[in-house]
Amino acid sequence: MSYSSSAGDSQYTASTVYPYASSTGTSYTDATAYTQASDNFSQDGYYNMLPNQTPGTLLLPCEFVGLGSCDISFNYNETEAWIEHIIVNHLQDKLPSKAACWFCDAFLFDAKASQVRDRRLNFHNRMEHIREHIVSEGKTANDIRPDFHMLDHLRHYRLISDATYNRVRRWHEGPLHPEHTRHVYSHGYVPPERRVQQERSNMLLIDHVKEERQRKKEKKSRSGGQWK
Repeated sequence: MSYSSSAGDSQYTASTVYPYASSTGTSYTDATAYTQASDNFSQDGYYNMLPNQTPGTLLLPCEFVGLGSCDISFNYNETEAWIEHIIVNHLQDKLPSKAACWFCDAFLFDAKASQVRDRRLNFHNRMEHIREHIVSEGKTANDIRPDFHMLDHLRHYRLISDATYNRVRRWHEGPLHPEHTRHVYSHGYVPPERRVQQERSNMLLIDHVKEERQRKKEKKSRSGGQWK
């Protein structure tokens, strides 16, 4: 599939095909294991502003679909053109040292890793990994989550506006704001009114025990110390 872009033309043609690995577990994903700071993610993608794509189609969306409103997408076999579109037209060849997957938290792609040591190779590895999620799992632009390593990089090089940066930073996958959890209680929580009721019941029970002891004491006294 050919593509058009208002952001500039990539040096690669749409027919260029980049060899790719067969799964997300291939050798190029042997980058540093990555656990994102915010571990509790909601099910809604940050970029779910896009219209639903046609079922059965495998499209490679531009990374800037949620950052610069770039709606260009590529067929699954236009991998090289897809990657170069992002590098040339949006990153302006300023590649990040670290970047994460759009869809999973399994790896941090670090250009300083001993098996990489090259920013372009590192970025290609990341995009190939992302592509495999799309091809093998059917992920779409609506499933993309922010990559905060990339976000900081884009802001540093002024490739996105402060407004865009702040908007994306406000997106989080958990925990919820206290306002939204005011009616959520931990296991074993007892409402104040129930606690007061229980305390009153306990007081009545104590009084009943005292009364029963006093009754037995008086009965014993009347019987001359003999229980009846």
